[in-house]
Amino acid sequence: MDSTRIGSVLLTLALALPLAAGAVDLAPGAPERYTVKRGDTLWDIAGHYLREPWHWPKIWRANPQVRDPDRIYPGDVLTLEYVDGKPVVRAHRVQHARRPGVVKLSPGVRETPIERAIPLIPVDAIGPFITESRVLEFDDLTSAPYVLAAGREHLVGTAGHAVFARRLADTSVERFGIYRQGPEYRSPGTEEVLGYQAIHVGNAVLEEAGDPATLTVTRSTREVQPGDRLLPLEDDVLREPFLPRAPDQELTGTIISVVDGVSQVGLHQAVVIDRGTRDGLQPGHVLAVYQKGEVVTDQFVPMHRVPDLDNPEDAAKFTTPLDIFSATIANAMGGHPEVELPARRAGVVMVVRPFERVSYALVMEATGAMHVSDTVATP
Repeated sequence: MDSTRIGSVLLTLALALPLAAGAVDLAPGAPERYTVKRGDTLWDIAGHYLREPWHWPKIWRANPQVRDPDRIYPGDVLTLEYVDGKPVVRAHRVQHARRPGVVKLSPGVRETPIERAIPLIPVDAIGPFITESRVLEFDDLTSAPYVLAAGREHLVGTAGHAVFARRLADTSVERFGIYRQGPEYRSPGTEEVLGYQAIHVGNAVLEEAGDPATLTVTRSTREVQPGDRLLPLEDDVLREPFLPRAPDQELTGTIISVVDGVSQVGLHQAVVIDRGTRDGLQPGHVLAVYQKGEVVTDQFVPMHRVPDLDNPEDAAKFTTPLDIFSATIANAMGGHPEVELPARRAGVVMVVRPFERVSYALVMEATGAMHVSDTVATP
């Protein structure tokens, strides 16, 4: 699936779903009128109007007379209105009159091709990520068909070369992705193995069945090697509505990896979280990211004595059992206690590819530094 088609499908699914109930919080300075530009995404536009962009379906109202009311095109004019006291954003199609410089807003027919509708989120950031990323159980990976020999040709960045594979008993499948076992994903709390990253190496098509079977490489991003695994290509992984929304249930998890291997996470980077479909996550679910609080030393706790709560000065400093316990331990150890500061919200991620026990998510907002081991939670 090409990136344009992915964007159109995502946007269509998002805007076609029923509107959710409940109040919304408009962004400061939400424009009364906005003209859609090339390069805009629905997420960006929603951010102009809402503090929380995933609430966009609550305020969207396209004119029903407009052709393709579930899509927004460059040049469309959006207006902020109020119906029964509630904010509503309407789209108006733009038609250029015969006189130069005159623009007419009208619900008339638009001839702009459907492929030019703006995407829901930056498609370039998720296209390969959606179609090529996999997380597998160890048994699923090791039991898959495998490359026995890759021939003598150097395959990096080339196509048309033959590879030979075994275990291809099902000849009804002709198109395969070539994968290599990558790092394992583990739960940060229990060290449970949640799955293995399957690194995409390339694509191939079956030319001749047999043992070994012959395939032709149609695309490669790495050198195909003996032992690489073959998995049927997924033509369309967008099986669920890709609507940005909060999970229905309260959920917490942890960022356990970053797809490109860096430790600090930035806007539009892909991260791995330790929650998946078994936890109720679906494509489009939005989670807030909370940066772990720094651990600091409380140098103001008196040392070498247990606090005297009958003393007004001590009673003002030690107000909770935890304060008293920390001070007592510090005194016993002859040092100051360490205190973990509260976690702070650092951004928002959106799930784009959930698996059973982990999910790939895309950073949609970054208001602070995010790292592996930070917490994600229902916003």
